[in-house]
Amino acid sequence: MNVRNRGNRISSDLTAPPSTLRTAVWPSRSYARQVATLQHRIGQPIHIVELTFNGLAVGAVFHGEPRVLLDVVAFPRPDPSNHLYPHMLVLDDGRGINLGRIARVTASRAFAPDKTDVLYGNRALQHRFLYRAQRLTPRHIARIARQQLRVLLSKPMDKRLGRNRSSP
Repeated sequence: MNVRNRGNRISSDLTAPPSTLRTAVWPSRSYARQVATLQHRIGQPIHIVELTFNGLAVGAVFHGEPRVLLDVVAFPRPDPSNHLYPHMLVLDDGRGINLGRIARVTASRAFAPDKTDVLYGNRALQHRFLYRAQRLTPRHIARIARQQLRVLLSKPMDKRLGRNRSSP
């Protein structure tokens, strides 16, 4: 199930220029084993830490109550550049969540799980987006402020630079 991502690069920062991006193994080497573990948990409650990507920032959503895993299905259009993995989880609340948008799935508790309790863990996403030190430099704050202003004014923006596409 491992695919070497040679052409498309995965960004560790959604606003990073292409020169700072690295090639990564996609999905991770333990992905197939973790998907098999999730398939054995169908019909049982699980706890999910979900990542939300909005183009400006990444957030983590910790659902306090468990969801029942109804199925693990193949995702029809995986895309490493958009963090869409080859499988998704179907939950009892009617949602289907791609595994590329999930940082962790645990069996018995949502917060501070034991290593043996983790059914699926995307370490690369966890370290890249959750545990990384925040870059609150004046340049980074200005870039985010420009992007948010363009969104508010409904102007097109270059996702990479946070500038209007027509400006140099």
